[in-house]
Amino acid sequence: MSPEAAGTVAGIAVRCTGESACFLQSAASCFLERSCSGAAVHYHVVREDDQSWTLLESGSGVATTPHEENLFEMARIRVPAQVETGREGWLWLHAAAMLSPRGSCVMLVGRSGIGKSTSALMLARAGWKLLADDRVLFDPISRSVLGMNWAIRMDGPPHELSFLREEGFAVHEDRWIGEEVQRCASLVVPPRSCLALPPGPMPVSACLVLERCSAGVERRTVGEMLPLLWPQRIARSDGTDPSSPAGLAAALSSIPMGVLSTRRAREVVGALESWLEGMEPR
Repeated sequence: MSPEAAGTVAGIAVRCTGESACFLQSAASCFLERSCSGAAVHYHVVREDDQSWTLLESGSGVATTPHEENLFEMARIRVPAQVETGREGWLWLHAAAMLSPRGSCVMLVGRSGIGKSTSALMLARAGWKLLADDRVLFDPISRSVLGMNWAIRMDGPPHELSFLREEGFAVHEDRWIGEEVQRCASLVVPPRSCLALPPGPMPVSACLVLERCSAGVERRTVGEMLPLLWPQRIARSDGTDPSSPAGLAAALSSIPMGVLSTRRAREVVGALESWLEGMEPR
């Protein structure tokens, strides 16, 4: 019987099997074990005669690579298409989503490299729960988000983050090998107590755009926020974008919004908790 790793991502039951120990280890770490009554997808890895690797999705080949290290990333980028099924009108945003200790869902939006993942890690270490790292699926009608519920990707090799293991975090190498580029990063998996596992989409309590400046949160209007949020959309897997500026503005009109500015990622926790003081129920 083939080795197996299984879990769920945003309500999708994911099962991974195959001959690659590297692939199965990453899947076991990042796909959370949780019962699921919704849709299911099965990823299976096969070693070909020419020593390349083929990734099958529910029985159909979807990708081939000569590098075993690339298999998990290939599977992971396929999952959003499954999450989108039956959710027409929802849009992806470059954002992390965290639950505060009092249960408020805060969306942290920002361009690549601004510090979303580092901020998510700092908040998780301070008692917040991770709902999503790097991308969320947002419903403009219910003003709710679905998170991908998996590891936080950090730049740098695992040995630079080994101190996190003392706090209960797992740290795994995340390597990608291409024709012209090799990337080595780390996947940081928070302990289960630091993961948000809601039964469905979470209503957004606040939306903040990350910037690098003196620490603090500045409240902004929808009109002021839209130019900052609009570039952070991500096309759906079929290449479409269901959003419009007017639609996004209307969806966010009742959500408290602002710009969260920090010089260092460790300042995020204090600045965010100070801003939420008085907004959250006691």
